[in-house]
Amino acid sequence: MEPADWPRSRDSMVRAVLASATPERDDRLFPGDVAQFSDGGGLGLAHGAAGVLYALAETGAARYEAGEEWLLRHTDPPPLGTPLGLYDGLLGTAYVLDRLGHTARALELTERVLAERWQRMVPDLYGGLAGAGLVLDHLSRTTGESRLRDHALEAAQSVADRLAEGPGNHTGLLHGATGPAVTTPWHFSTCRRWKSRRPTRGPQRRPLSVHHRLGGHRTRSAGRPRPGYGPAAHPRQRSAGHPVDPCSAAPSPARWSSSTPSTG
Repeated sequence: MEPADWPRSRDSMVRAVLASATPERDDRLFPGDVAQFSDGGGLGLAHGAAGVLYALAETGAARYEAGEEWLLRHTDPPPLGTPLGLYDGLLGTAYVLDRLGHTARALELTERVLAERWQRMVPDLYGGLAGAGLVLDHLSRTTGESRLRDHALEAAQSVADRLAEGPGNHTGLLHGATGPAVTTPWHFSTCRRWKSRRPTRGPQRRPLSVHHRLGGHRTRSAGRPRPGYGPAAHPRQRSAGHPVDPCSAAPSPARWSSSTPSTG
């Protein structure tokens, strides 16, 4: 496809997506994975309305106001049992709502997360502390709420401490140790605290050493474990001895899995 063909191709796909929307339904806005029929699954970034609205916004499509209204309506309040994380729950929905200009609702959802025992989340990017830290850092930047940045650093420190004890059996981006490895450095850099608080055995080094020790370590693909390497390190991370530049800008939370959507 030639670059000049992109707007026409995008508009065709957008028309198809919007034609499938059912804003009159309460259980979901768009057809998709059966996972959206779990508690709060119809809202989120991975399988729900927030993910589709985010894709529309990032590709330059016109805003789908009926879809945004659906998401606002179904997060006031969100369903009981909705997970807390970036891809599976409230924080991912909050990120997208902020991206669409609904910052007040994004902060309401974030406060709901902070009122829970969020520190007990798993370390990963998909539904855990690594993803939570990215969203908290992002919202601290867009809203000026320094308290959210403090929580982002708390999440990063917790991830570093946990993974320093061992990376577990998976090295993947969304569910394994690589997600925390490529996000934790940015959390510390947001307040220029990286040099003083950098974990000596933290996740920014751990997964790369795992890549060189195949024995006993596995990654997941399409829900099935298989032997092999996890996803490649971030392009700026040249070797196990040279972690990414700690003064780089924090990445957008939803973009970490764009190149490896099925990697676990």
